[in-house]
Amino acid sequence: MRRHGATAWLAIMATAAGLLLSSACQSDSSSRADSALPPRDPTLPKLSQMRSQVTPVQPPPAPPQAQRRRATIRAKRLLVPLNAPTDTAWAMTDETVLSTLMRGLWHANGLRLGVIPASDVRAFMESLPPILDIENIQIISTDDPAPLLAAPPLRRPVVVDLTVPPRSVREERIEGGRVQMLVRSMRDRRGQLYIELIPHHYKPEVSLLPRSPLEKMLDGRVFQELSVQLPVMPGQVIVLGLYRPWPASASQPQHQRPPASEAEAESREASSESSDRTASSSGGFVWPDPSLAPSLPPHLGQALWASSRAGSEVQALLIIEASSLNFMTAAGSMSPPPQAPPDAMVSP
Repeated sequence: MRRHGATAWLAIMATAAGLLLSSACQSDSSSRADSALPPRDPTLPKLSQMRSQVTPVQPPPAPPQAQRRRATIRAKRLLVPLNAPTDTAWAMTDETVLSTLMRGLWHANGLRLGVIPASDVRAFMESLPPILDIENIQIISTDDPAPLLAAPPLRRPVVVDLTVPPRSVREERIEGGRVQMLVRSMRDRRGQLYIELIPHHYKPEVSLLPRSPLEKMLDGRVFQELSVQLPVMPGQVIVLGLYRPWPASASQPQHQRPPASEAEAESREASSESSDRTASSSGGFVWPDPSLAPSLPPHLGQALWASSRAGSEVQALLIIEASSLNFMTAAGSMSPPPQAPPDAMVSP
């Protein structure tokens, strides 16, 4: 027993001596490695000091929501018969707010725009053919375009004329999807509020990349070449509609030859009485000869403004009023239509 205990103590002592010798060797090699390094510059900061003085990176501040340019846009969508002239009402508007070049581009595509004082809206509506329907629209507009009016799906191809004289003819053919009018608000450096109107051919696209609802809303072709910017003036409204001027003879009484027989005279008299009753029931509007109706080519105006309602062909007009917003709301959201009488614009 004593022999085994002595052997164990010898083994322990040998192991301890080995550990001490190894530690001394490592310390000696470490000191030799430190002596081989160049001396540290005392002017340089220590690593602990550098870590304590690092300033955490802060994300850039988000732009304040109050800087978003916003406007409330109220509009009336009027439906009148398609084959009835609206030139008498359009004569009350000022169409020179568009430059001659832009006005020509809009007319070539069947689009028409003018401005009138808000006090003349009632007289403008009374000068139109019989109004079949009135719809009130209200949109909260921002920098981002939003649909103001969407047409039914296209049933046939449409040719868009983008020709700018004196350049060569430039046309684009669109099909499928639908045509709509986009609107957005903006301000210049002086703070003047503008609204921009942009024709748009909306056609959904398939993409594997994630996109926001706003990006999907702008699928298709945005015709920035036809966009117009109009200043928002107090007491002034904007009128949009179909450019389809009728011949001057359409608003004048037609001269007829003398009746060839008594039966024809009675037929004309009955037709005249029927026309008088129709004019009386429609506020004095006299229907023109259908043969005088101008042609309606497949352009943007036909696709955007002309449609069918209850089996009858109709055309739409928009009376737009815009004003600044002093409150915050979601961009491009639709608000309930204002409750206002159909014969007066909504007050801001």
